[in-house]
Amino acid sequence: MNRRLLNVVLLLAALLLAILAAGLWLTRSDGGRDFVLAQVQRQLPLESRLQWQSVRGQLASGLQFQKLSYSDPKQRYVAERFSIRFALTPLLLRRVQIEELSATGVRLHLPDGRRVFQSSICRWLLGSSAFTSSSWHSSTASNCCMR
Repeated sequence: MNRRLLNVVLLLAALLLAILAAGLWLTRSDGGRDFVLAQVQRQLPLESRLQWQSVRGQLASGLQFQKLSYSDPKQRYVAERFSIRFALTPLLLRRVQIEELSATGVRLHLPDGRRVFQSSICRWLLGSSAFTSSSWHSSTASNCCMR
């Protein structure tokens, strides 16, 4: 009986250690970052695309994208630089809590030559229920940031 209890305890400890190691790999390594970003791309609707020229950082410290673009059949957003940092613990509850978000060189392309005013990208981001923040500001057409 004692040996069986010891085996169960050792198995649980090994399982806990494996979960901890996987969590650290996902949040604190470039490989984990790349794995998560690939999963995000797979979750997009069929005709949507999320691309970037380069990305730096890890999930735990924040991500910095160069030439980030999102497109679907109705619109295309492009940002020369896009940085995002979010809290990790709400992700366990399937919630996204943005701590910092900034974008420069933001452009919105719509079909049929429709015009968009300067603050449209900020209104679009602000209207998303996934973002929580106490203050927003937009200073120019190419700069939209949240802190």
